[in-house]
Amino acid sequence: PTFQATSAWVWSGGAADRRAADLVPARPGQPGVADIALEQGGRLVGQVQDATGGLFGESVHVHPFNTRTGDYAGQAGSGFGGSYELPSTLSRQSVKLEINALDRPTSWHRLRTSFETATMVKVQAGKTRTLHLTIPAAG
Repeated sequence: PTFQATSAWVWSGGAADRRAADLVPARPGQPGVADIALEQGGRLVGQVQDATGGLFGESVHVHPFNTRTGDYAGQAGSGFGGSYELPSTLSRQSVKLEINALDRPTSWHRLRTSFETATMVKVQAGKTRTLHLTIPAAG
């Protein structure tokens, strides 16, 4: 998707991730062919707070990863001044959110320290979900 995308990332067969995707056979010199329908994506928006509960006033980047496969799951979101937005590229999949900010340790939603311990987040097609994030203390 482009930066102005409103369609969700979709795998062949309309699957939410590569493990559930349909195989598309292809032969040398001949492209594989698959019918696919794009669907409307869902957005994530919210406040970004620091470890004391105040709004985090610096730049932040939020990266979605598919919960089941660990694959990058959609366009990264960013924000400044205490808020963020992930564009409408998420749908029908659960994701884990990696949060990056300058001079702060990389963290995951609910201040988890790794993908394995991160909390799963669901996004519905065509909906906007508000989800507040917390940045860990500088370290």
